[in-house]
Amino acid sequence: MEFLHVEGFRKQFAGTEVLKDINFDLPKGKILAIIGPSGGGKTTLLRCLNFLETPDEGKVFLDGELLSDAKATYSQKERREKQLKFGLVFQSFHLFPHLTAIENILLAPDLLAKDRVKEQFKERKKAAKGPARKALKKEEKQALKELSAENKRHAEELLGQVGLSEKRDSYPSQLSGGQQQRVAIARALALSPEVLCFDEPTSALDPELTGEVLKVIRALKGRTLIIVTHEMAFAREVADYVLFMTDGVIEERGTPEEVFLHPQKEKTKAFLKHMEEYHDE
Repeated sequence: MEFLHVEGFRKQFAGTEVLKDINFDLPKGKILAIIGPSGGGKTTLLRCLNFLETPDEGKVFLDGELLSDAKATYSQKERREKQLKFGLVFQSFHLFPHLTAIENILLAPDLLAKDRVKEQFKERKKAAKGPARKALKKEEKQALKELSAENKRHAEELLGQVGLSEKRDSYPSQLSGGQQQRVAIARALALSPEVLCFDEPTSALDPELTGEVLKVIRALKGRTLIIVTHEMAFAREVADYVLFMTDGVIEERGTPEEVFLHPQKEKTKAFLKHMEEYHDE
């Protein structure tokens, strides 16, 4: 079994089946590009993987262990821990407008640190009384302070990786679309997900801003990535594997050379021809 194994995903909305028995594998450190027409189920697949939607059927295995089963019931805490295994970069950024770039990146790690420190000290504080309880509170405060400082260092490193160190204190309204998307990528990386997903990361950008975002994604090679994209040249360049999805099914799969240069299915051929004509206009 590969690092990521998705088995039997099905999902309906209002009686319409949008995912129909989706199965695929992805080795660790490899990049999977998912292409296909709008409405084919690509975004729903990413949302199911990231626990933003619950599939009607299906299982996800990560690193040889069962991560999720559509038929199982998980507590909110269990669901959150499982969700942390995946990260998702949305096509429309979803940054908080009242927070600076670095504050957007720090929000989730700092909340997570607070919860974990609280959980770590909970039982000890129950048993402690008087001066001992006061000392524990001080120790808890110091532990949180240290984690927050580490989160801040990590966030600053990530801003450097996406080329935005000088924009750390800028608000989203002061950033270009490409810069906002790079902050969103840094935010997703801040929780160190084992699989990072991108949902059309350049679709909301002008052509001149697309390149800067694709450059950042290229630099992530070596991580396990799933990228839904309409950028065919980019998918062909960076992906190790390609899935072509349409009508809720995986119509064709293979290496970029197999799918782009030697497609076997008529629907794949028609889609690639359409995309080629679209970009030639």
